[in-house]
Amino acid sequence: MECGTGLHIKRNYGDKWAIHDFIKDHNHDLFLAYAHYFPCHRRINQAQNQCIETLQHVGVRPSKNFATLTKQHGGSEKVGCLERDIRNLLDKDRRLTLESGDANAMLECFTLMQEEI
Repeated sequence: MECGTGLHIKRNYGDKWAIHDFIKDHNHDLFLAYAHYFPCHRRINQAQNQCIETLQHVGVRPSKNFATLTKQHGGSEKVGCLERDIRNLLDKDRRLTLESGDANAMLECFTLMQEEI
């Protein structure tokens, strides 16, 4: 049995998107107990972010990090995020962190590109 709900969007002239069709009828019950899995309900607040970063800094893995938040909040459904969200946050921080010499390497690259023009 498939859910009848649907959202169809199309690109209009000028590369703008518009809703073409929207059907909000469901042929099943919505389970509020699983609402914390929906992306619109998942957030890492500032206090959690600081806790995650502190635990990461001392070598705690993301799975243990999530287990710690689960214990603090009284269950995984009350944390407000998933372990995957923690991994994504830490990966993003890692990617955005400049290491020693990164800025100089970028400057050299841009200088070479400018000389080729």
